[in-house]
Amino acid sequence: MAIAGLRLVGRIALLGCALGCVARHPGRVTVVPGCYALYADDWPAPAAIETGLSSLPSYIALDTTAAGPRGRRVIVPSTWEPADPNRRSAYWRVGDAGTASLVLNFLGPSGDFTAALQPFDDGYMGEGIGLSRGGARWPPQVNVSLVPTTCAGLVPGAHDTVP
Repeated sequence: MAIAGLRLVGRIALLGCALGCVARHPGRVTVVPGCYALYADDWPAPAAIETGLSSLPSYIALDTTAAGPRGRRVIVPSTWEPADPNRRSAYWRVGDAGTASLVLNFLGPSGDFTAALQPFDDGYMGEGIGLSRGGARWPPQVNVSLVPTTCAGLVPGAHDTVP
């Protein structure tokens, strides 16, 4: 009877490990290109200082056009950070294997902000962190969500596209 009990415990442990391994390795996220309203916590002063961006855009379009090694381009409104477009840009990509996330990168003149978003209802939700040009991470984390919306006023053009 003791051997049968040990076998049962062993099988339960094996089943638990199998379920845990599946839970730790989710599939890749499916990203739906299109227009999204972008909601973020109040953009903290450290974020503005570290990135050189006074805010994140209020809406974006996830485009399928490749933008080099950073991923795919994000179309932003011309009213977002209307200064030199070469000093600010945004990209998206699918997270590395096992993360099942949409990764948004906002590059400012003095630092970057990256948000890893998980699928939620028909949009995406997650948190972002900053990285200074020197490589240091800066707090605090910022909650970010994308909600599908129309593309009214967001047309690719000389001022609305990311190089």
